[in-house]
Amino acid sequence: MSKSKVKLEKELSKKLQQLNERETLEGLIKNNKIEFEVKGKKYRVHKPNQAESLEARKARTKKYIELLKSNDYMLREQLIELYKEKGVNIEKLEADIKEVGYQIEDVQVKLAQVPTANIKTIDDYKNQINDLITKQSKISIRLTELLEPCLENEILEFSNFYLVYLALEKQDKDKWEKYFTTYGDFLNSNEEELILESTYNLSMLIFKAKI
Repeated sequence: MSKSKVKLEKELSKKLQQLNERETLEGLIKNNKIEFEVKGKKYRVHKPNQAESLEARKARTKKYIELLKSNDYMLREQLIELYKEKGVNIEKLEADIKEVGYQIEDVQVKLAQVPTANIKTIDDYKNQINDLITKQSKISIRLTELLEPCLENEILEFSNFYLVYLALEKQDKDKWEKYFTTYGDFLNSNEEELILESTYNLSMLIFKAKI
């Protein structure tokens, strides 16, 4: 995958912004799976089962130990302290993200109370929500850029991509097959649009499981 982590984060944030406009999330998810198309071909992601979750956890632990032994990464706390010396306040950025999140929730509560016939008010609240999501995304992207070198961020990305590797399937006539044979195949893939869509849809599955 040649696409940078920050660029992927930006594209994902744009897609996540659309979540507030999607009223068909329930219809997208069937038996803990989401089907989608990329360039005319059908794919799906499924919620990882216990065996897959265990495999991902073992792979994550192995990767964590590997990176911990390396001198190429700093722990998050070390990086934050380094930024403090440069006048960059990571804690403030994190607090800003949470604050905007609270503002989004507040507007969503107000939106839920508006009668369906009041189109103008509904549109106004939706625009407010989208503006706040954009604001939050910009801060989040900035935070991602700053914390990209830390070990914990590398592990988080590894875990997310490993789950996509495990969960992505392709349709072959009337049956579904695992798309990537190995994690190495996943890493060497140049199918960036497919990876983006898979990551997004798997995020929707996880999001749905938490609400």
